[in-house]
Amino acid sequence: IFTGLAYPGSQVTLLMDGVVKSRVPAGPNASFSISLDGIQAGSHDFGVKGTDSEGRSSPIQTFTITVTSGVTTSVDGIFLPPTISIDKLEVKKGDEITFLGRSIPTGHITINVNSETGLIKKVVSDAFGSWLYKLDTTELALGNHQVKARSESDTDITPFSPTLAFKVGDVNTSTTVNPE
Repeated sequence: IFTGLAYPGSQVTLLMDGVVKSRVPAGPNASFSISLDGIQAGSHDFGVKGTDSEGRSSPIQTFTITVTSGVTTSVDGIFLPPTISIDKLEVKKGDEITFLGRSIPTGHITINVNSETGLIKKVVSDAFGSWLYKLDTTELALGNHQVKARSESDTDITPFSPTLAFKVGDVNTSTTVNPE
């Protein structure tokens, strides 16, 4: 049994030894529960990932579990990293770039911008788990940068989201890319 938090209304996928075994929706409070029966005894690699309503996916969280015949094993407290996307691949210095994604409702999102001088920004997701942050790029040097995010609840913190690359330059180049 796998239980935890993803994003409200998201699709949560459970893999076993690299094969999709189940997909379930997360509830309005972002919680999910997945049960598997009839697993052969032995050591197995399980993975859990969430896909939000925009098609953005979290990284897969993995667990190696030794299954014993006739014994129920529970993995609880799974807290999937937030999803993330950006609105521009290149942003004109001085203009805004928008970072957005999904997490738990009212999750505290920490956004890390890795560049010559790193930036940390914070935002709270709304009641539906959506979050958005507009960064004024006057704070960044010209050149290539990376961004990633993680979410925090009252009692837990997630690993980081996927890392996305963008450039601060002379033009604005929009993107509709949704990272996996």
